[in-house]
Amino acid sequence: MTKINGMTDGSENLHKRTIFSPWNNKVFWTIVIMFIALFLSAFRVLDFPEGGSITFMGLFVLWLYTFFYGWKAGAVFSIAFGVLRYFVGECTGESLFIGVPEKYKMLVRVLEFPVAYGVLFAGGLLAKKAKKNSDESIFQIEEDNRDLICGYLFGIFLQYLVYVITAIVFYDSKGRGVTENIWYCARYDAFALIFEAFLTCLVLLIPEVRKGIFYLKFIATHEEEENNL
Repeated sequence: MTKINGMTDGSENLHKRTIFSPWNNKVFWTIVIMFIALFLSAFRVLDFPEGGSITFMGLFVLWLYTFFYGWKAGAVFSIAFGVLRYFVGECTGESLFIGVPEKYKMLVRVLEFPVAYGVLFAGGLLAKKAKKNSDESIFQIEEDNRDLICGYLFGIFLQYLVYVITAIVFYDSKGRGVTENIWYCARYDAFALIFEAFLTCLVLLIPEVRKGIFYLKFIATHEEEENNL
């Protein structure tokens, strides 16, 4: 009986053909998410006079790539985004590295772009990797809001640490004492990231938004098949 069932399953698979679609193509989503993340990073809700800015869900869109494809792919993607984000800032004349001594500017470039954006992938360590091409149907999508939101917030927290440490070590303290400067840097960077995370979480409280995200994750990681019976 077991063999017969096995033969039946095998014969059914022979009649299935994978349909090529951009919706389940990783290259397609890499380009789309990169473009949207760069686009949103250019539209800032607020700019600070000493550098730094707040975007609307720009970091969340960047995190989605890790959420879709896991932390390994997310690490490469996030670092690449950081490099591109730096060059975009240079090309648009964005004020960067105000108050950083010349000898430290290259190191700060690396820390505040490839590293600071790259650490967002770490949230993927808390999330389950998508079950690619599993037998799960689109009507049985497993929604794990903890993975989605906690992974994002964990990545934001690590990015915050990178910014604060960089500011404390390399930026001009402008005569502030050590304790005062640490508190200033912690407060300054917290305002930007907490405000952005707060706006993002407000949007994620909408059930339809979360369902849409899990739907996109499903179609991005599952191949379409058709039966040729």
